Amino acid sequence: MAEAAVEKLNALLWERIDAFLARSRTSHGLYGDVVHRLALRRRTAVLFGGALRDLMASGEKAEPRDLDLVLDSPLGDDLPGAGVENRFNRFGGRRLKDGEYEIDLWPLARTWAFHALGIGSRDFTDLPRTTFLNVEALAVRLGASARRLGPWDEAFFRGFLDRMVEVNLEDNPNPLGCVVRSLVTTHKLGFSMGPKLVSYIHRHTRGRDLEELVNFQTLHYGRVILPLGQLAVIRTAVRDHLRTCRSAPFRYFAAHGTHRRVSAVREEWWRRLV
Repeated sequence: MAEAAVEKLNALLWERIDAFLARSRTSHGLYGDVVHRLALRRRTAVLFGGALRDLMASGEKAEPRDLDLVLDSPLGDDLPGAGVENRFNRFGGRRLKDGEYEIDLWPLARTWAFHALGIGSRDFTDLPRTTFLNVEALAVRLGASARRLGPWDEAFFRGFLDRMVEVNLEDNPNPLGCVVRSLVTTHKLGFSMGPKLVSYIHRHTRGRDLEELVNFQTLHYGRVILPLGQLAVIRTAVRDHLRTCRSAPFRYFAAHGTHRRVSAVREEWWRRLV
């Protein structure tokens, strides 16, 4: 039963990826332009992380606005078109921005977990092992026909099947960012939070000024999704949960997350899968 549900998820995701890539090729937006330039230069590129999560979660017409692309060779200066904001980041990558759309690009060899932790063989197939969250642990090679990179992508599909956000790889150079993105992601999905992630959230919010989390949201998302008061409630709920049932999933977001307002169609879709 579980394997059949995973296969349904897999098939559904590929329909959505194909539709998204087709729309990108026919549009004149930032993503389509960059992918076209990469193809002309015969560069290998992999779509990675949060955009695939959004396509899985948000329906066939989802339009991810923040995209991660990993390249097989160093970045060049000829990728962004005219009028595109273009700046380097501290990890050796580059961020392109055009209106509401952003693309983070970096060469495969500069993937933090590869050179800092020595994970895997530094191959594209190892990318899913490097994400902080399970629901972002997927990579897709772009080209004439996009294809999934395995074998490390089971955590991604299991996360959606179990409706649980959990730590995939804990080591990360930006724990504050991990905390905020984990909270926002779990809130938007309306999933439960796994035991390892609950403990991580507790360690990195205990005694911390929650204004830091609010400020990070403003910088990263351009708005506050989880305000100060709600963050305080969540921190208390996390602490109480760990005192009483440390090994159990944390279901606060399953009761209060964005999914409480989704359509009956989407709820029926989940029921068919399981």
